Amino acid sequence: MQFPTFVFVLSAVLALSGLESVSADELLPAAMDSPGEHELLVTNYQAIIEKLEVEQGAYGSGLSEPLLDMGKAYYQAGLRLEALQLFKRSMHISRVNAGLYSLAQEPMLRGIIGIYKDQSNWADVTAAYDRIYAIYTNTYGGNGLEILPVLKEIREWHITAYLRQPEDGFGHLFRADTIARSSIDLVSRNFGDNDMRLVALLESLIITQFYLAQQKDDIGNPRSGVSFGHSPNTEINSRKKLLADRAFSNGKNAYRKIMQIMEADPSMTILDNAEVYAELGDWHALFDKRGAAKTLYKEALAILENDPDANTLKETLFGTPKLLPAFSGMSTASSEDDPSVKVRLRVTKMGFPRDIEFMEENSENKNYGMPSIRRSIRSFRFRPRFIDGEAVSAETTLTIKR
Repeated sequence: MQFPTFVFVLSAVLALSGLESVSADELLPAAMDSPGEHELLVTNYQAIIEKLEVEQGAYGSGLSEPLLDMGKAYYQAGLRLEALQLFKRSMHISRVNAGLYSLAQEPMLRGIIGIYKDQSNWADVTAAYDRIYAIYTNTYGGNGLEILPVLKEIREWHITAYLRQPEDGFGHLFRADTIARSSIDLVSRNFGDNDMRLVALLESLIITQFYLAQQKDDIGNPRSGVSFGHSPNTEINSRKKLLADRAFSNGKNAYRKIMQIMEADPSMTILDNAEVYAELGDWHALFDKRGAAKTLYKEALAILENDPDANTLKETLFGTPKLLPAFSGMSTASSEDDPSVKVRLRVTKMGFPRDIEFMEENSENKNYGMPSIRRSIRSFRFRPRFIDGEAVSAETTLTIKR
């Protein structure tokens, strides 16, 4: 099937909670007031390091921390390559003294990750995250709850890497899918099948399924992103097809599980429960299952009837057309620095865009990229507006990156 080809590049999943939270900047001191201050700091670190090398040798355990601190100072001064070498040396000394899987390496690895992200060196970012994963699993075991935050961070990294290079990113999706399932299993075994912590994990699994479904259009592409060892392309394509074919049902089952969890939680509001039904309707709409989507939208409306303020809540969920996918953490808004175009269009009662009109009549470059944007908009899907329990045609506007 044809998916919305433009939706998932609208600066969307990069805004997921925590996606860009790990950077060398977090490890660094406040900016230096002057170059002289930086030089003095580095000189002091060099003196400490030279003294320790004399006392302890080139691999003395006391060297790791001042090397890390000097790397932070170099990073703060914009000397990324020098900082990288210091982080690596600090990590090597830590491994020699504390062991290959010591948690003491984590600050160095996070500094390294920050530099590789600055360099857009996605392969080495992935390798560093793999190293953090190995450290945590060796320290806490594969079933230790302590690894959950790291699993979340690594899963989100793989989604980020896929979005930056979707044509080469199947391996990243495969890993994100595997990690999401492992996290769900870990929480279920420790806290039960109806624990609210599962909701965010299930939502992340749904996002992964959305992108995996698009892999069906990429069968035969020899580029596969993260390698699966020496597997031939036929095996990779077979894996792509299998995961793509299962994506819709996997996403649907994840939404059903979220419904079960929320309905068992007395703190959930009527709007909370109705919203999940509406989102499951959106999921069906994305896969062009319009009849089932309409049924689920009406179920959401029926749930809202139980609230004294039903009309207001109906307006919240169904008062205007909503561009899909509308997963938690995703946004169609462009930043102020991004070149963008405003579009007015009509959304039919089936959720299809019609009568597309660009609104930037006074722009000098108003025609730049417009044909491709128009083609992309035609592939969009929307949650339609509902009035008195029925879907209706309605106008809406969008701001879209060029």
